[in-house]
Amino acid sequence: MNTLNNKMKFISMLLTIMMLAMIAGPSMIVTAVPLVSLGTAGNFAVLAGSAITNTGTTTINGNVGISPFTSITGWETVIGGTEHINDAVAIAAQADLLIAYNTAAGVTPAIIKPSELGGTTLTPGIYTSGSSFQITGTLTLDALGDSNAVFILNSPSSTLTTASNSSIILAGNAQSNNIFWIVGSSATLGTNSQFVGNVLAFTSVTANTGAMVQGRLLALNGAVTLEGNTFLNATTPTPSATPSATPSATPSITPSATPSATPSATPSITPSATPSATPSITPSATPSVTPSATPSSSPSPSATPSPTPSATPAVISSGGGGHSSSVYPPLINITKIPKPLALPLGNGMVTYTYKVTNLGYVALNNVIVTDDKISTVDYVSGDVNSDKLLQPSETWIYTSKMILTETTTNTATAKGSANGMTATDIAIATVVVTPLAVVPPTIIPPLINIIKIPEPLALTSGQGTVTYTYKVSNPGNVVLSNVNVTDNKVSPVKYISGDINADNLLQTDEIWIYTSKANLTETTTNTATAKGTGNGMEAIDYAYATVVVTSPIVVTPTEIITPPIVSDEIVVTHTINGGQIPKTSTPLYELLMLGFALVLIGALGLRRRKKYE
Repeated sequence: MNTLNNKMKFISMLLTIMMLAMIAGPSMIVTAVPLVSLGTAGNFAVLAGSAITNTGTTTINGNVGISPFTSITGWETVIGGTEHINDAVAIAAQADLLIAYNTAAGVTPAIIKPSELGGTTLTPGIYTSGSSFQITGTLTLDALGDSNAVFILNSPSSTLTTASNSSIILAGNAQSNNIFWIVGSSATLGTNSQFVGNVLAFTSVTANTGAMVQGRLLALNGAVTLEGNTFLNATTPTPSATPSATPSATPSITPSATPSATPSATPSITPSATPSATPSITPSATPSVTPSATPSSSPSPSATPSPTPSATPAVISSGGGGHSSSVYPPLINITKIPKPLALPLGNGMVTYTYKVTNLGYVALNNVIVTDDKISTVDYVSGDVNSDKLLQPSETWIYTSKMILTETTTNTATAKGSANGMTATDIAIATVVVTPLAVVPPTIIPPLINIIKIPEPLALTSGQGTVTYTYKVSNPGNVVLSNVNVTDNKVSPVKYISGDINADNLLQTDEIWIYTSKANLTETTTNTATAKGTGNGMEAIDYAYATVVVTSPIVVTPTEIITPPIVSDEIVVTHTINGGQIPKTSTPLYELLMLGFALVLIGALGLRRRKKYE
C-alpha cells in the first residue's frame, strides 16, 4: 500500500512539474534547432540562377557564381574569391542550394511572428510569418551565449524586405553563419541597410545602394542585383554538436571604450606681414583616433606666403577709409559626411561625401580635394557652367570610398586659388567600428562644421576694423552639447543667435551665429575652432581666413621752381632771413617802354612850364 501511495505521489509531482513547465512557456524549454547545411553553396557569397547585375563598386569577401545562365554585367567590383560562370562548381553549388532550401523550408515546428520584425529581439528558434517578413529599424538576434545557436526565419510563400538604414544586431555570441532566411519569392535589402545572415531565395535578391551584408545572397532561379554593396565574413558554416538545452544567463553588454575625436591642440598660424601676398594654409598633421586613446596631434597649418598676385586688382571700398585698388583674398569651405557613421558589425565600406563651397567674392581655380587616408577622391557634380571655376554660387560635390577595419578619423583638405593666392580648409570626421566580438549599443560619432567670413576682406587704406561672422552647423546625426567657438587671434567670440528652442543643444537643423571684431594693422590669417560633444565624443572643425591690409601711399608735394631766362630777363635776388631767393625781373623791352614814357612825361611837363612862364 505504501508503495502504491509513493507511486501516486511521484506521478502527482511529475504532473505538477509538467504543468508548471507548460504554464511557464517556451522560455523554459529550448528546442535544439538543426544547422542547415549549405553544402558547396556555402563557398559562395553571391550565387544566382539567371543573372548577376552590379552597379558601382561592390566589395565581396567570397566567391561569386551563376548557373544555369551566364550573364554577369556591370562588374566594377573587388572580389576576394573566384568567379564561377556555369561551370561544374557553380552547377554543384546550385544543386546543394536547392537541397538546403527545401530542408530549411520544411523544418518544424515554427513560432509564428508578425510580419514586422523591426524593434524586436529573437532568441534561437524557427520562425515563420503568415505573410512576408520585413525589418524597419533594428532587429536583435540574441543567441543567449551559445555560439552554435541557429535561427531559421521562414517565409516560404512570400518576400523579405528591409527598410533603408535598417539593421540587424547580433547579441549573446550569435553567429551570422547560423542565421538562415528562407524566402519563397524575392528578397530586397534597403539602401544603406545592414543585413546579417544567409538569404536562400527561391527567385531573386536585390541589394540597394550601400546595403552591407554579413553573410550570403543566394538565389535559386532568378538574379542577384547589387549596387555598391559590401560583403563581410562569407565563410562556410561548420555543423557542430547539438546545442545545449539549458539557456545561459543573459549576457552582460559591455561597450567598448568610446573613441575621442578631439585633437589636442589648436593650429597656430603666423601670417606674412607683406600686404601684397596672402599665406597659403596647409595642414601639416592629421589627428589619429583609436577607440581607446585621444589623438596626440592636431592639424597644424603652416603659413607660407604665396607669390605676389598677378591678376588685375579689383576696386573695392575699404573699411579703413577711402577707396583704393586692392585684391580680394579667396575663401573656401569643405564639409565631409561619412555614411555610415558607425559600423556595428565590424569592418565594412564607408562612403564619404564632400561639399565644397566658395565663401568669398572671386571665382576659385585649381580646386583640389584630398583625404589623408583615401588615395582617390572623385569629383561628382556642381560646376554648373563647366568652366572649371568654383563660383560663389556653386557647391561642388566629391565622393570617396574606403573599407574600414577599425575606428578611423581622417582629414579632408580643400584648396582653391584666386588672385595669385591660395585658400585652404579642412574637415575632420570619425567613423566608429565595433568589433564583432563586442556587442555594445551602436555608437554614432558627432560632426560639426564652422564657416568664417571676414568683412571687409581687404583694408586698402591701412589699418582698420574687421568683423568676423562664424556660422556653426551640425551635419551629423547626433545633437551637440557644449558647443564652443574660439579664434586664435580674436577675443572674445560672442554667440548671437540660432538656438531656436533655447535648449543649449545644436540640433541638426540649426545654424548658430557668432561674431567678433579685431583692429588689423597688417595682413592677417587667423583660425577659428568649433567644438561640440555628442555620445561622449568631441567633434572639432577649423576655419581659416585671411584679410589683406595694404599700407596707404603717402604723396609728398614737389616744389616747382621756374628757371631764369637769361636772354630776356634780369634776375634779381632778395635777401630774406639770410637766404637768397630768386625773383623774376621785368623784361628789357618793358624797361625801354617805361623809359620812353618817362621821357615823354618829362618833355610834356617842361613844355607846360615854359608856357606859363
